[in-house]
Amino acid sequence: MVGTDNVHLKDNTSLIAIPLHFSPSKRNPTFEIDVSQFDQYPNNVSIKIRGNMFVHGGTCKRIEKELQEHLTKLKSETPVLEAARYLGNFDAAEAICRWYPKRPPLGENQPRTFHRMWYESHHIYSVTKRKHIVDWATELGITGRLYPGKPGYLVIEGERFDMEDYNERLRCFSWKTMDLKLKEETKVRAFQKMSTIRKFEDFREIICKEGPAENEPISDPNTIAQQMKDAGLKKTW
Repeated sequence: MVGTDNVHLKDNTSLIAIPLHFSPSKRNPTFEIDVSQFDQYPNNVSIKIRGNMFVHGGTCKRIEKELQEHLTKLKSETPVLEAARYLGNFDAAEAICRWYPKRPPLGENQPRTFHRMWYESHHIYSVTKRKHIVDWATELGITGRLYPGKPGYLVIEGERFDMEDYNERLRCFSWKTMDLKLKEETKVRAFQKMSTIRKFEDFREIICKEGPAENEPISDPNTIAQQMKDAGLKKTW
């Protein structure tokens, strides 16, 4: 429920802070709903969703479109309240998986391409993001390693279409930077097993060093380079 302390009216505009369910974050991220044309309420009310530290503007626009479709279908006389209810129960992770679902696997006799990518981020600290990075990789059959810290590092490998869906999901997050440093493509022969190309058997998060603050580990380039070498990879960041 949205209390009066959450609503601020000024020049026909209302700003409402709505909690966004994005478990298991401890910081309870929020959306801000910008309601314009308040003098025409409840008709012709335009509701704009502002981003936050977890999801970027493009993701917000997609959520905004779904919200507007929901309100149009509902034909409610209290669209602001309905928007608050909608976002209060909104699960961003579930929506992202719905937008980019796992595709049916290609047959072993079909042409396939294996991708391996190295990413470097300004930082990867968020427990929520780290959880979904690992969970989504496991769901989509992607193997590799996540090294949280500042900077944060990510190496992923898998079938091209699975990698495309995984990357689209990651782009739904808000990142200060997330740069693709290296990319390898390998054509997979008919009936060739992907396991013969993979350098990692699974996907997991590796904490190089514990940081001085909770959930702020330290990434160590020397440790990462050695692990890449142990995995049989000559290329690294």
